[in-house]
Amino acid sequence: MDSEPFNTLLVALVFLQFFEGIALGTRINDLNSQSLIKPIIMGTLLSVMAPVGNAIDMGVRRGMNPASAVLAQAILINHSVGFRKSSMGRKAFRFLCMYVGAGIMAVLGIWT
Repeated sequence: MDSEPFNTLLVALVFLQFFEGIALGTRINDLNSQSLIKPIIMGTLLSVMAPVGNAIDMGVRRGMNPASAVLAQAILINHSVGFRKSSMGRKAFRFLCMYVGAGIMAVLGIWT
């Protein structure tokens, strides 16, 4: 059995979970919550939803054209009311960031 696909997936998941953890920690820090209830709920939801999301991703990936993923993300972003109300410069910056992020993930995919 070839372990290269598993190693590639493992590296991608470690990077993804690392940055999601940093983002969650930043958001929890911004809460300035007096109790531990909200941070515990947020951490628990991340711990539960990350494997569920990865399972859905693996299931969807089998029947999806990889080139359509960027288009799907662009369509989903475009349906946001806040996005539609923002200025053209802000929209262009968001799309640029999305494509740069997609490019970085592609490079990571090739590298791993």
